[in-house]
Amino acid sequence: MLLNTEELLALVHGDVGPDRLADLLDRMEHCPESADALQVLVSLRVNREAALEALRKAERESSAPIPHPSARRIAPSTDWARQGLRLAATVALVAIVSVWAAGGFFGVGKTDTAALATRDYESAAAPTGPRVVDLTSDSKLSAQMWAAYEAMDNEHFEEATRILTGLPFDDSGGRVRLYLGMSHYFLKDYDRALEHLSAVREMPGVSESAVLHQAAWYEANALLADGQPLNAATILEGMKASPANYPFQNKASALYSRLCEAMGIASSKQD
Repeated sequence: MLLNTEELLALVHGDVGPDRLADLLDRMEHCPESADALQVLVSLRVNREAALEALRKAERESSAPIPHPSARRIAPSTDWARQGLRLAATVALVAIVSVWAAGGFFGVGKTDTAALATRDYESAAAPTGPRVVDLTSDSKLSAQMWAAYEAMDNEHFEEATRILTGLPFDDSGGRVRLYLGMSHYFLKDYDRALEHLSAVREMPGVSESAVLHQAAWYEANALLADGQPLNAATILEGMKASPANYPFQNKASALYSRLCEAMGIASSKQD
């Protein structure tokens, strides 16, 4: 019989006694549907190698062989070596199931973590240069950037997108792609937001911390809103280790803690 959501969550949170654990593992190993579910879990990239190594280590340290699926089971209460192996294997399994839960396969993880994504517009990377075109200088791009910036300040994100579309991506210190990514984020077009925001941090000419940090902040939130909490956590963990005077550092630290709590994992402590 396939394990249901409650039973999988019980494994995730370690809320099972030895007898129930043995029963759940028996069903996981012998039910074709559960085996298929396990195969999906193992196929996940995150924690896959760590989980498999944990399983291999459990096998090496156990003096008892793993029985063939068709073999008759010995009662867990009288087979301590085998139960120890299975318990060790469960630790690896729970790590993978945790990824499954966090990724939204239960239909609750994605919703819970996506709700953490910011809805508040904030910018610490204003355009550089004049706000209006000076006929004696080449300032048209600067004026367009200020127009887009002011449109975003007024939450006119469609207007900002219209202004920014077609501007050169390799100019203005990464701000064109940053503002486009932010505008798409607030328009809930997360794929295009991620396309631009992730590109900002790859641009060799961008070194200003306000631009890079702001791009990382909205990229993490776009990943959250798009149902990718583990990828968001990776970015937030890096942001919270940045200097305290960096923009969005406090917000990133707070969001990282809330996200880890929502996923039921321990957040790493900052050195």
